[in-house]
Amino acid sequence: MSNGIDAATSQRGLSFGLARSQGYESCYVKLGGDNVGRYIAPYYLAELRSVRAAGMRAGHYWVPNAGRDAVDAANYFVDNIAGWTASDFAVLDNESLDGARRYDDAAVAAWVRQVQARLGVSGRQVKAYLGLADARSNDWSQTLATGCSFIIAAYSYSPFAFDLLGRIPMDRVDGHQTGGAVIGGVATDVNAWRDNAFDYSAAPAAVAAPAAVVANVAPSSSGAGWAFNLPSQDVQRRIQQALANRGRYHGLIDGVWGPLTIAAMQLTLRNVGYTGDLDGIPGPMTCHYVQVYAEKFGSYTGGVDSDLGPFSWAGFALGLERP
Repeated sequence: MSNGIDAATSQRGLSFGLARSQGYESCYVKLGGDNVGRYIAPYYLAELRSVRAAGMRAGHYWVPNAGRDAVDAANYFVDNIAGWTASDFAVLDNESLDGARRYDDAAVAAWVRQVQARLGVSGRQVKAYLGLADARSNDWSQTLATGCSFIIAAYSYSPFAFDLLGRIPMDRVDGHQTGGAVIGGVATDVNAWRDNAFDYSAAPAAVAAPAAVVANVAPSSSGAGWAFNLPSQDVQRRIQQALANRGRYHGLIDGVWGPLTIAAMQLTLRNVGYTGDLDGIPGPMTCHYVQVYAEKFGSYTGGVDSDLGPFSWAGFALGLERP
């Protein structure tokens, strides 16, 4: 059995490197939901990047609303996943939040099937989160038929020592949310995982945590120096607005970046030679061409070293704002 955590806006200050050093091997991060209008969680990309940098297995989760179509929600979820890998997992957090009703069995099954089909995965790589009372409420036969596994919130029980009244077979329950922990002053939920919870194709174990994890900086996989340091919130808002004015960004102008903002940036960078994916995940090529764009259109003179600082971002924003 292994332990993991999950993260949303409340965990925005969490040191994932510290969490990993304390033995937490996985974290599923809130991608977004339909519970307060359709949205991408403001810290999704930053938290996901930190989870990966800490050497934790990464998951992505969605909060539903029974008043909206489950297949459409699944498509939106998959469209906005940042950098899905063979070791990742997807979670439907099927609980009622902010007045939105959770899915019934048929809707959970529809969401799971669509995510499985879109990602080309099956079985326990997609998981459904249920409260214990909800898990006992019906037989979940349609969801069980998808082959997915379950995470059960049952705080008053020892890991996997609870009775589901025969409705969900215990061998289909991979995760048990057992309670909470405070990590470096930040409260988060703790999930216990069965040994085989991540036994799906090409799923490596979590790796050792690095000595230090720097917030908002993506490490280089090639050894070359590059860093995607986020600019100030004001500059982030300016860039979102400029991208929206060009018809390339359709999200909120909130000064909080996610994969939609960065994918819109990547699309714009095609104008100066960017040939990478429009995946919303910044890498060395994204960093390089932000500075190329800033140098060409925004009076930036700091050189192209792929290390993005305030002058790079100021030049990029200025370049986008010019006619």
